[in-house]
Amino acid sequence: MNSSKGDRNLLGWVIGILMVLTTLVVMFPPNMSFLKKGAEYAVFIMLGFLLLGMLFMVLDKKKLMAVSLCCTAILCIFLKSSSNNNLIFPARNNTANVSIAHVNLSYIDQGYEELLSLIDELNPEIISFQEVTPDWDFVLKSNLSQKYPSKYSLVRFDTYGMAIYSQKRFTKVDTFMYQNIPNIRTEYDMGGQAMTILSSYLLPPLSRSATVSMENHLELISQKVLETNTPLFAIGDYNLVPWSNEVREFRESTNLGFSRRNIAVSKFRIPHDHIMYSKQLECIDFQELEDKKLNHIGIYGTYQFKANMGEVAGK
Repeated sequence: MNSSKGDRNLLGWVIGILMVLTTLVVMFPPNMSFLKKGAEYAVFIMLGFLLLGMLFMVLDKKKLMAVSLCCTAILCIFLKSSSNNNLIFPARNNTANVSIAHVNLSYIDQGYEELLSLIDELNPEIISFQEVTPDWDFVLKSNLSQKYPSKYSLVRFDTYGMAIYSQKRFTKVDTFMYQNIPNIRTEYDMGGQAMTILSSYLLPPLSRSATVSMENHLELISQKVLETNTPLFAIGDYNLVPWSNEVREFRESTNLGFSRRNIAVSKFRIPHDHIMYSKQLECIDFQELEDKKLNHIGIYGTYQFKANMGEVAGK
């Protein structure tokens, strides 16, 4: 009898310790690829703890219920601190605004007509394309050149092809390289105020060497952000979730805001593409871009100067 009760108590301790360790690993993952990959599912782990808490409540396991709900709350706060902190998007003000879309063309497998229709519907002023191959470059130039007179393409046969299409006139365009990976820097006029966009593609950290390379690439982007005196957007496929240590450190060093407020839990989708923006700006709309089969193909956001910037950047 006592032995059975002792076994149950031991099992309870083991379950509680595992929940606490899992929470710590999600928040501070060791430099081990499989643990880092597991930490990407932090939202779903948090929901799992919530369900466990409800189960323990039904089973009258008050201590385990308390531990699971505490882990849920800790992860909830951690995840919210890694996203857009606004519970609702700010209202539009009288300052200048800009709409930006980011699309990874490798996600599109149903032909280009659907993408062009989506672009026509949203009418973003600036579009960042990644994984631009020669075929896609021909399609984009043939169909978007009239509507987007300012464009710059770096066409590649590998995953590093990039392009920027803009309804706004470029005031400056250049490219900076990290090893063999290009990054596009473009400048525009936004309501009388200069604006900069850095478009980048980071290799996924699938190994220790790839992780080091990705961290060095982020450091280079961080330097470019800090060297820029204008309001700025850093966009692209970073192949990192918002709550990863690398993205959190990058945002802390650059003081960039985050567009995404939540993720599509019901679709079991993990966000790897981002639009980050400098402190003079705020996000007033953000959405995931999907094809007709609800496959993720990109992101879209609308941004404006904060109200106290109104005197600097009018309409």
